[in-house]
Amino acid sequence: MPTYFRFGIGPFRFSQRLGRTQAQKHAAAKAKEQARAQKQYAWQEAQYAQQHADWENRSFKAVPAHNVIHGQDGSVSFILEPPGKPTLRIKLENGHFAGTLSNEDFTGLREGDRIHGTLGKDGQSLDSLFINHSDRFRYTFVGWAEDIVKQSDRSTTFRVVFRKDTLAHPGGREPLTVTLPPGEPVRWKDGRPYRMREGSELTVVIDPNGGPPAVYHEKYE
Repeated sequence: MPTYFRFGIGPFRFSQRLGRTQAQKHAAAKAKEQARAQKQYAWQEAQYAQQHADWENRSFKAVPAHNVIHGQDGSVSFILEPPGKPTLRIKLENGHFAGTLSNEDFTGLREGDRIHGTLGKDGQSLDSLFINHSDRFRYTFVGWAEDIVKQSDRSTTFRVVFRKDTLAHPGGREPLTVTLPPGEPVRWKDGRPYRMREGSELTVVIDPNGGPPAVYHEKYE
């Protein structure tokens, strides 16, 4: 509140505003600085919210890798189909992804492994790509083939009997009956056709969304 000096001469009265004290000046400067800081904080919060929304819009989680092929030269190629985003056909020349936000080793990628990632701002490139290894142990089982039957339409039906894994799957899993489409063999991990026999060791990746399981032979002979 401004302070005034009042005085009078005869019947006349006068008043004059006095200059602010040092304490008043300090309080005003402090209030001005607080207002500036609050404005800057509000701007930073708005920027962060916008960046977070943009990041979420470009990100995808737990997308299964399909058509995983490991090349003899160490390359790894696979397909991702993130919901609401373009299909991604990825080939990593040395099996590693080096993006602006992650550096991940994909040399051990398996069919059906769940992938997290973030598209670049252009909607085509990738800023990040990660393997969700925890999902691998939840949905991947190892067993052996039994009762292999070649059907008249060239499809193949067999059972996979799963072994118990005391670490990942202590309770095991009930046997699973699998039917391969006509002419489609079980494949090696790198995509080559594998000649399945009774007792062949197989890796089965269960699709938690209810799709057909992925079956392949992983152990090299």
